Amino acid sequence: MFVRFSFSRLKQMKSKIILPIGLVLLLGVGWFYWESREEKEEVVDLGGVLEEKGLKMGGGETERRWAVLTDSKVLWQKRAGILREMNTRTLRSEDVDFLFGLLRHQPRMGAEEGWWVVANEIMEQLRRRGLGKDRYADELTEILMDSELDPVMRDYAAQHLGQWLTPRGKELGYPCEVDEDVIKESIHVLGSVISDESLAFTSIPGTVLRVFADMKAGGFDENKIDQILTKLEPWISGVIEGKVEVSLQTCCSAIQAVGSFGLSEHLEAIRALAGNQSGSSDVRLNSVAVLGVVGSEADVSLLESLLDHPQFQYAATTALKSLRQHHQLPN
Repeated sequence: MFVRFSFSRLKQMKSKIILPIGLVLLLGVGWFYWESREEKEEVVDLGGVLEEKGLKMGGGETERRWAVLTDSKVLWQKRAGILREMNTRTLRSEDVDFLFGLLRHQPRMGAEEGWWVVANEIMEQLRRRGLGKDRYADELTEILMDSELDPVMRDYAAQHLGQWLTPRGKELGYPCEVDEDVIKESIHVLGSVISDESLAFTSIPGTVLRVFADMKAGGFDENKIDQILTKLEPWISGVIEGKVEVSLQTCCSAIQAVGSFGLSEHLEAIRALAGNQSGSSDVRLNSVAVLGVVGSEADVSLLESLLDHPQFQYAATTALKSLRQHHQLPN
């Protein structure tokens, strides 16, 4: 699955000056203080989070069992391995509560990337094993909507939520959501974050658009996805036509969505972007690729003109091949 300092050790100082014993003790106490503070930053206090949900902490024992997961001194590979190897039959309800609660953990600065990998693994193992399946969608929806969490965590939540809603997992023996009301609410939330102005310059809208594309490929009800896309049509048009301000990444994701979902009603706008020589090369590249999906015979000349352009040659060649096959055009 997709999907980033600690205090430095005191260096031994070579000096002929003998420090007074009192100063040595003072330094020792100071070092103990900083070390202790660093350790405290690694302790996860989730009592409040769980209490608000009416869940139990399970006491200090549960915290101690899982403390290693947030310990940045332990390699993320080892922490992820612990999750993969956990014995589902010995887990208590308090353990499941605690693992869900850990997803709200805020790592200290410099320990984010390792933690994100571990958090991704928590979501993965809970989903694959069907742990907390009666609330998995609700928990990940809350994470997705939590503005205090890093966008990377929210991206992961969107990805795993999409997989949980998609029946494809049944073929692999994985559980999935079966409550139609939960499914309806979850895709509504997913759709709402795409056009959320406060997220326009984050990775989240693009991630969710790709989640919907994956859900469609995974056998999710296309009618439900089409309903979401219909509501998003003004936003997609606005982004592609430059009327809605978003990041370059989100703009490219909106263009890709036109191809992923075959939204031919946006062909004119895509064609204009592909031919705009003064536009962003990333936008042009994605637009050229999408012409291979929603384009027509009228786009052949534009694509042929890009065959000698190093940056667009591959995309243009692939798009031309796709167009000719789809419309049965001569080479």
